[in-house]
Amino acid sequence: MKFWPLFLVFLLIACTSNERKLASVPTNNLDNYCISLRGNGQRMAALWGALAKSVESYGFPRAISGGSSSTYSMFLLESMEMNPYLSRENRDLEGALLLKSMMGYIDYLLTTKLFRDLAILADDPNTFEEVERLQAQLARTNDLSGIRRIAGQLRLAWSVIFDSRKRRIARVFDHDDIKMLMSDEFFNQYASGADAEADFDRVQNDPNASAEDLRLAAQRYSEILTYRKDQFGLALQYFGNYNIQENANIFFRPGPLDFHGFAKLFNRAANFYAGRGFTEEIAQDFRSWISTCTPGSEGKQWGEIVSAKSQCKRMFDNMLEDFLEEQKAAELGYKREYYRVTSSRIRRHRDVPFSFPQRIDDLVAQGILTIPTTGVIMGDSAARFNQLKADFSRTTDPEFGRQFSASIDDLRIGYWGAPGVLNQIESNLSRPFQDSFGRRLDFRNDFKSQLFYPLYHAKWSEVFKTSPAEPSLTNIRPMPRREDMVSIGGWMDHLSGPVLKSAGCQRVVTITKGDGVGAFGGGMIKRILNLEYPSWEELGNLSRTGDPDDTSSIWSRFQNLANPNSSFNNGLRTADAIVCANYDLLEFGKDPMSAFFNDGYSAPLYLKAHVRNDFLNNHNFVSTINRSDRNNENPPYISCFPITE
Repeated sequence: MKFWPLFLVFLLIACTSNERKLASVPTNNLDNYCISLRGNGQRMAALWGALAKSVESYGFPRAISGGSSSTYSMFLLESMEMNPYLSRENRDLEGALLLKSMMGYIDYLLTTKLFRDLAILADDPNTFEEVERLQAQLARTNDLSGIRRIAGQLRLAWSVIFDSRKRRIARVFDHDDIKMLMSDEFFNQYASGADAEADFDRVQNDPNASAEDLRLAAQRYSEILTYRKDQFGLALQYFGNYNIQENANIFFRPGPLDFHGFAKLFNRAANFYAGRGFTEEIAQDFRSWISTCTPGSEGKQWGEIVSAKSQCKRMFDNMLEDFLEEQKAAELGYKREYYRVTSSRIRRHRDVPFSFPQRIDDLVAQGILTIPTTGVIMGDSAARFNQLKADFSRTTDPEFGRQFSASIDDLRIGYWGAPGVLNQIESNLSRPFQDSFGRRLDFRNDFKSQLFYPLYHAKWSEVFKTSPAEPSLTNIRPMPRREDMVSIGGWMDHLSGPVLKSAGCQRVVTITKGDGVGAFGGGMIKRILNLEYPSWEELGNLSRTGDPDDTSSIWSRFQNLANPNSSFNNGLRTADAIVCANYDLLEFGKDPMSAFFNDGYSAPLYLKAHVRNDFLNNHNFVSTINRSDRNNENPPYISCFPITE
């Protein structure tokens, strides 16, 4: 995947002893249902569809857990649940309407000037060729200013860009939202070569430096600039394409996207859906919209809703436009007020300080018990990584990154949340217990459960700097508040049923996909731990079929579809119901976002036998599937069923 296409779419409680005696986990307030949400990258609209159907059927969940890109959807869902303008009597359908209206939110953004420019670029077959030509121009120069035209704010000089297409490219690069998405570490620190320039300047300014010292310093400076330009190209080439095998510096080279800046875009949506920053007029418009458009919306998607009631789109767009003006003022820190000078026709203005609490600054688990996750490396492996990361700033070795691997003893899966909740989960993962249906659950030998690590009660901003920031998108990230560990991203726990059951959830609904476990997680754990098995050549097929002959390797214990005791199968087995989407069968960048939403909204439901006379059986899902469908090929469902129950 190229760098540009991503932007085209998204600019948008105490421990107990380890006894064998079965215990029952207190359900506390988690006696409805909880959701385990699998991350799916840029296809997240499918998750919004599946969440909309779940909320439409069962209401808002009491808890939700997941990692990687699913944290954005968890953030939005939590925000919607917090909205004070939802009614008591119709809350489920209104909540589902909010999720459906995410398609309207995206449609609105696509009408803004920035997105119109981006759309023209996307429609112009010469645009990507033009961008690559400009990059090639920069690659052919040894002039540091050539790199700096891209570094910083990606300002392509107007003097170089003389036709309309080039001016449009420059205008897009210069937009404030684009600047917010540009990684300072990548553009201003690494790709610019500023550190190498400073080293060279120190030698130049040293009165005791010999001519040979200067020559060697200049040669070293030139070598580093050339290397950085090559790495710049590789960062764009490998951005999001998950080629873990070939991408030698995947753990060390920073990526072009600022994940905190990207999260700020979702923060705008989260504030809107939480009702944050609403004026009384916007609040009244929201009440009118929700009361007008909720009736008749059940079972319908956004396009159908606005086709039946055209005023729903108009009301939504007007309300969103007004809110975004408030949000913009909050981001600027002031509102501009105009006044007329007494006894004069002169109008003047003053800037009045303005703000309101931003959702991104909230602690997780406001309303819904959200439990985000990320993989972490600790101990000696973390110390070794940090030393190598410092060395990477001085290297010109294209294979530098291959020398790093972590010890399994230093690998953990970290979870954020209130300390009491995390302590309860950790305690229950280490002993057998019964869930509310009387099922015996024992995760003491489960690979992922053994790696459980309680982090701290984080702000959403801290989650977004780590969990979705995965290798192939950026480098291994520092962990906020913890200098003794680093984050490798939220890909390690896509099936959080064991964690949710251990937290006290009565029912767990897992939202996942049917066409296999995916090669990314297997490739990441192979590369992180330097595993011999499976081979890179085998990994793709094994991610779809599994290996019945391997029950003991680390890869098999982690995600082998054919190993009954793998964490992947344990996660599926623990769930009480599974929503089986197939968003990977759609083509991102070609199929519209609404197609991904539809895939999730129309996904079939697998109900376990023990809940077929339960609350979960009263649902609005389009269809249901059974174990006999596990080997279905069109569409595939193999990774929605555990190999054994």
